[in-house]
Amino acid sequence: IGAKVGDKLLLATKTSEGGLNGIKLKVKGIISFGITMFDENVFFIDLANARKLLKMKDSATELYIFTKTIKITEKVEAAINKIISPGTVARNFKTQMGAFYETIRVEFYIFYFIEALILFLASFVVINTIMKSIFERLPEIGTLKALGMTDREIYLNFIYEGGIIGGCGGILGSIVGYLVVIWVGKVGINFKEIMSGIDLPIEYIIRPKANYLMLIITIFLSIIIPALSSMIPARYAQKLEPAEALRKI
Repeated sequence: IGAKVGDKLLLATKTSEGGLNGIKLKVKGIISFGITMFDENVFFIDLANARKLLKMKDSATELYIFTKTIKITEKVEAAINKIISPGTVARNFKTQMGAFYETIRVEFYIFYFIEALILFLASFVVINTIMKSIFERLPEIGTLKALGMTDREIYLNFIYEGGIIGGCGGILGSIVGYLVVIWVGKVGINFKEIMSGIDLPIEYIIRPKANYLMLIITIFLSIIIPALSSMIPARYAQKLEPAEALRKI
């Protein structure tokens, strides 16, 4: 509304009894939540003036109770409903968000599916790389077998190779990605213009959090998945007969 610090605003609203009342207050400060829904619709006044405006004496319309974790909200809701007086009710955030909460839950499953799809595609890249390596080195494989290298040793050789290829790329990529997430988390990505018309309690400045445990898991998967993917082409190399491989020279 273009108000500045020091300006006086007239607040008019219905009282708790349904009448009309107004109060003039000075703007003490301007804050930004980083959430369009709140930045465009919410303001704060002290409790004494709020009660004066609504003619509520020492009462309140709502109390917000914050829990340490999301998991206990339903238990806290049930406990509160047992002790509050008739006519009042406690509702957890899941109930208040309604269908929007279920939408967020579905999005998490979509993210998991995308992650699984990326791992699946990455596995195909490793399989193609190792298979190409096998076809290029058929004479070498035949020579090694002729010199006494066992099928098991040939098999493990290509599995180790897949693990090393995945590890070299995965460790470097994971560390670089981790550092990028730390930097983006500090700087933030501002989607204010895009989300200006969205009336939802979502921050328009995205700040991803770097997770050290996720870094370890990613490095582990970058080694294990390529190694497991290499088992398919390694089986092909294992079954090659020395004479058949040497004919490729």
